[in-house]
Amino acid sequence: MNWSLRRPAGLVLASGGALGSWQSGFLTAFVAGHGRVFDRVLGVSTGALTTAAYVLDHMDVLKQAWRDISKQRVLRWKPRLDPPTMFGNESLYEALAHAGDDEQAKAKTKVPFGIFVTEKATGRRRLARFSPGGTDGWDGPLTSHMVASCSIPDVFPPVPLSVGGKTTLHVDGARRGDPPDFTYLAGMKDVLVVEMIRPGEPGLWPGFNPVRWRERRVRRGQRTFVDRGVESLAALADAPRVFRAQPSEVLDFSLIAFRTGVCRRAFELGERDAAVFSANPLQAHKPGPLPDVDPEMLLSTP
Repeated sequence: MNWSLRRPAGLVLASGGALGSWQSGFLTAFVAGHGRVFDRVLGVSTGALTTAAYVLDHMDVLKQAWRDISKQRVLRWKPRLDPPTMFGNESLYEALAHAGDDEQAKAKTKVPFGIFVTEKATGRRRLARFSPGGTDGWDGPLTSHMVASCSIPDVFPPVPLSVGGKTTLHVDGARRGDPPDFTYLAGMKDVLVVEMIRPGEPGLWPGFNPVRWRERRVRRGQRTFVDRGVESLAALADAPRVFRAQPSEVLDFSLIAFRTGVCRRAFELGERDAAVFSANPLQAHKPGPLPDVDPEMLLSTP
């Protein structure tokens, strides 16, 4: 490696559902090559799960989970009418069992971090903040905030969280709502954003399937979320350098395709992409047309 992040360094782990397998592979390899390099972390949706593994030094748990994700049975059929959702969220709580309770998590937490959640009724986006030992704040319960951040509307049920003595339902932190604000990372010299949606990708033709149209809309929203967050950093008086790491190939499977076959391949691609990025981040993803990809963005790859 012929470069390094300037310290203090920030990390943003973006949303993407099952595409988070690539993000986890990238971060696992990047941390292995650079050591513990981040001083503050922001996570949202599947990036919240990656955040938990990083700040608690449990990246090995993340690797094991993604490389055999079918066994986790992430999507467990449990339909509800109020609010209408398809699956239960027990699997998300199980995925965070390694964090322990809040007191255990406080003791394990190495760096300050924040998790985005969204109030379901109002669309108000909130940043829950956590610090080592809880000495500089701890907006617990940690596990419930993590699960809420991952609760894709219509897929997983919302999570009740108490804020200011009032309990309301919260969902995916990347859901459309208030513009995201990354200024929690103010004071960082460099910020690395690990995202799964490539530039131009949301414009790919999704075919005539309404489910694929929704997938494209969600991908567009995820890309816009990061764009707006990066803009908030650029507006700072002492703006950090921002590096955006993205897959070298379009991840052409559904955000809810939690299957070992596609997720393991994406994890391994993330590891390879981290090696390229570590050598030269400015050349890791050259501008130009998107790589060859099924224009309908496969939703049922085995």
